[in-house]
Amino acid sequence: MAGPTSVLFLGMQASFSTPVLAALIAARMEICGVLIPASDEPLPKPLAHSDAEPVAESGLRRLLPLPSPSVGGGLQILTPFVRPGVVQLAWEAGIPVYEARSLAAGDVLARVRELRPDVMAVACWPGLIPRAFSALAGLAALNVHPSLLPDNRGPAPLFWTFRLGRRTTGVSVHELSSQADAGPLLGQHRLRVAEGIEGETLERRCAETGGALLVRAIRELATGRAHPRAQDGRRATSHPLPAADDFLIPSSWPARRAFNFIRGVAHMQGPLRVDAVERTFYVRQAISYDEAVAPDCPYELDGVLLRVRLNPGTLTVEVTADSSD
Repeated sequence: MAGPTSVLFLGMQASFSTPVLAALIAARMEICGVLIPASDEPLPKPLAHSDAEPVAESGLRRLLPLPSPSVGGGLQILTPFVRPGVVQLAWEAGIPVYEARSLAAGDVLARVRELRPDVMAVACWPGLIPRAFSALAGLAALNVHPSLLPDNRGPAPLFWTFRLGRRTTGVSVHELSSQADAGPLLGQHRLRVAEGIEGETLERRCAETGGALLVRAIRELATGRAHPRAQDGRRATSHPLPAADDFLIPSSWPARRAFNFIRGVAHMQGPLRVDAVERTFYVRQAISYDEAVAPDCPYELDGVLLRVRLNPGTLTVEVTADSSD
């Protein structure tokens, strides 16, 4: 196609979205806008604009940055943001930011028609993208998903990577379709799940890799060199959002698997617990594990330090002060 490829980016104030947007900016993509989902919870004060109108029930508004105060000589004082994310990154790059309550709303669709994106790029969004919305992309609507599709479809793939004890994962860029994470693939890359890696670290690596894959996919689409590959639905696996019981570590698990699971999901909002047969303890963080040695009794508790017998081995964790059920 002639001229630069216009990209509309959809993401959230979350750690996965930001590196993907950063990759598009670094590649000098023409980004016509950044869209984030509206929430009933207000944005942190540094992100809120005093002159912004409230979001209509099915509407859209543009988020405008607060003017930065300056000191002598015209130097600006940088506002310390509560949680850096796509909004701040877009503002710094001069990209308009919009907040939408419903992608199917008439005013949202009208604004996207005005922006005329060639490509829509999604990196974390709470729900399926409506067909009426994604159809407004001139070339394609793409999604960055942190798994090797068709394996591990669903809204929390990295949680299930740790829950299932996987030693490898990956990132996929695929076209949007009516079924979640099922569209044709435009790129994939495999990643190792390192021993004891924290979930936030793995998420950032997936996002950085996904950003590079997305840039390549957009360039191939723009030059007619893209070759989308259909997913094999027979090999597909899918997982839902984790429930409370999915944060429970059974005593039948190996100590190594339990250690890596805690390291991977401790930052998530969930009741992380370990079953010590006689009691259940709420876990704050993993300390260590030993595959060869196990205590004679189901657990040993010293203050907030817990040694629990698993199968095989011993897991040592820090528990909360009021951790027993």
